[in-house]
Amino acid sequence: MGLLEKYTGQFSPDTVDVLKGKSPNAIKDEEVYIYLRNAILSGVFPPGYRLSETEIADFGERVGADKAVIREALVRLSTDNLVQHKADEGFTVSVLKLDDLREIYHLRSILEGAAGNLACSRLTQEEIDKLENLCQQMEKSLANNEIAQLSLLNTDFHQTLYAAANSPRLYRMIVQLWNGFFHASLSFLADRAPLSVKEHKAIFEAIKNRDGEKTEKIIKEHILSALEDLEEYWSKRL
Repeated sequence: MGLLEKYTGQFSPDTVDVLKGKSPNAIKDEEVYIYLRNAILSGVFPPGYRLSETEIADFGERVGADKAVIREALVRLSTDNLVQHKADEGFTVSVLKLDDLREIYHLRSILEGAAGNLACSRLTQEEIDKLENLCQQMEKSLANNEIAQLSLLNTDFHQTLYAAANSPRLYRMIVQLWNGFFHASLSFLADRAPLSVKEHKAIFEAIKNRDGEKTEKIIKEHILSALEDLEEYWSKRL
């Protein structure tokens, strides 16, 4: 599994038809999981929302998946801390607290900084060229106010860098942290976009110079800077 794009607000339940793929009557197990995860992260199923048996059955009928497949996806989402399960209440979308956000971002800063450090000595020239190109595309997206596209480029940048660390366990832990929290709106991302692009350019310069320690330091600062802004954003909404 790759990193989830940080903005999923354009997701709509109507996209279920796209997920059906080649078969009009069935949907892959992984696609059920992705669909439900995106529905939660984008706010279609808001924090505290209870997924009733009736709703699970209706969803299964819509996508051509039986209840067992949907339950398996919900169990996976519980390991991502996106839903809570109680025997007498069923599945409920988790309620995010600021302390959860702080914990996730502090762990991200440590793990992603370490991955960036490792990657510096392992990136191929082709991967370095890709990171440079992504930085250039970010600048263009910023200039054109294409914030959703900028978010996708951001994801690609980080995914390329962390995969190059060639540490599967570390990468899996990073993915779980990325995919285990609710994401900000386009308005928040737009406000932070100029600083984010600048920070990615600084990360790339350290990578280009194969300076692992500096790369680690800048990535940590980048993530903790985002945390400060997110704390202010979410404190008004949680």
